Amino acid sequence: MIEIPETESLTVEFKSAPKSGLQDKTVIDAVVGMANTNGGVIYVGVADDGSVSGIEDRKIKWADPAKAKAFIYANTMPPVAAETEVHDVEGRLVLMILVPRASGLVSTMDGRFLERRMKFDKSPGNFPIYSYRIAHFLAQQGMFDYTATVVPGSSMEDLNPKEREHMRKAIAENVPTSYLLQLSDEDLDRVLGLVHTFEDGTTLPTVCGLLLIGHEERIRALLPNAEVVFQRLAGTIVHKTEELRLPLIRTYEVLMDRLTDVNPETELMEGFYREGIPDFSPAAYREGVLNALIHRDYTLPSRISVCFDDEGYTITSPGGFMRGITLDNLLTVEPRYRNPRLANAMSQIGLVERAGRGIDLIFEDSIVCGREWPDYSDSTDDSVRLIQRRRPMDVEFYRMIKRLKKIRGASTMVTLMILSALQMHGVLSKTELAEKTHYKPELIAFHLGRLEEEGFVERLGSKRSGFMISRSVYAGRQTSGRGPRRGPNLKEPVSSAEETLLDAAFRKGPLARRDAMSLLNISDKQAYGLLSRLCERGLLEAVGNRKARRYRFAQ
Repeated sequence: MIEIPETESLTVEFKSAPKSGLQDKTVIDAVVGMANTNGGVIYVGVADDGSVSGIEDRKIKWADPAKAKAFIYANTMPPVAAETEVHDVEGRLVLMILVPRASGLVSTMDGRFLERRMKFDKSPGNFPIYSYRIAHFLAQQGMFDYTATVVPGSSMEDLNPKEREHMRKAIAENVPTSYLLQLSDEDLDRVLGLVHTFEDGTTLPTVCGLLLIGHEERIRALLPNAEVVFQRLAGTIVHKTEELRLPLIRTYEVLMDRLTDVNPETELMEGFYREGIPDFSPAAYREGVLNALIHRDYTLPSRISVCFDDEGYTITSPGGFMRGITLDNLLTVEPRYRNPRLANAMSQIGLVERAGRGIDLIFEDSIVCGREWPDYSDSTDDSVRLIQRRRPMDVEFYRMIKRLKKIRGASTMVTLMILSALQMHGVLSKTELAEKTHYKPELIAFHLGRLEEEGFVERLGSKRSGFMISRSVYAGRQTSGRGPRRGPNLKEPVSSAEETLLDAAFRKGPLARRDAMSLLNISDKQAYGLLSRLCERGLLEAVGNRKARRYRFAQ
């Protein structure tokens, strides 16, 4: 027997089939809406409250899976090849319609385009797709490049010669040997796709051209969505707000300048040399800004937002991830471009790589300093949101990564993600590392083996146990008089389990009993015994009472 979900959602729709008959239009609307969104399942014979009402009239098409499938195919354009199944649920007949996600836009036979969205009461519904949303849908699927289109109402006078010269300077600075520097203005515009020439010889600016070298007032008039707002907050107080409607290269430069005002450095002494490590990696911020400027959806009536506050910074850009890109495969999926014309131009100018490693670089530069991973979890179907939190750097971890790069010459993203996950979580198994990093288990196993041979990670217990960063990485660390002790308190030998707890408490701060249980996969009683012994020996001290008790390094 099938298991019917309790409630409707964007991918689940209930349709009751009363004696008076089920309206064909409501089913077709649901099929089209689901096909244009994320696909889903329609249950015919189930009421809105989730109760099974069944299909009472066995003669209607919705009681026959073959007829239902044929009807859907004949009443959608292009035809939707849905799968249909009939099931007996609690003695009642229920038809399941499995709707695939369409590769393009689907409409009803009378020309209505629909999508699934949530209503104000949090229930799902099928809504019309308006004209600007059609361009958005096609761009999401890589079927339409808005930046390659000609700007309606534009002329060649809308392109600013001074901005073209500024673009040439950017090319000379980033790619000094570029052949573009030898081209005439007309050829440069043509090669970068800044203009389009029609068969009659008329040449007009493209969206890409206006975005890169347009006059400011013409960008405002013809591309009103091409705006960036920069904000700096302290608590809830707004200290600065800027609305930028400049050509993209200048917008990028302004946003990079603003970083210097909010990015203090931590001084790190390496021998006789001083190294300043900023709170935020300029390279990661740069990639976040460029990703927003290049890959945003310029058809949507929204603007890019860059906001700094006490916690860090947030970059929000209109347009969700391209189809096929999810939070789980950000670092492993092949890059896809919403605006290929603009991405290619920015690559030739030398501001970005065509290889599409922007998100990799954002992660890499955060990981190197032992900080939290960039957070994309607040992204939606209509926007991508990057959150980078302000956290103190882990100096020993940073030095370890430098040693690793010195040994290998370069580090892969898989290696960096493994080390970062262990740094954040302490002890993890191969399976847990695969879940947290979203890399295949066999790839995790290969890189763990190499890191273990090089002495950067060590295994705890048997082959099925977890891994942790080698204890030698933090062996010499002393912060405010705290750290793993190697004096009188360690006259007795320290077990592997006790050393694990000491290292975890040192790197992560005070431990709760449940933390020890999770780290070592032991019972509550065993965790209490280990923590108590470490307190008796003066290595840890207990603070708080009962459930609130935590164990920290003894002062």
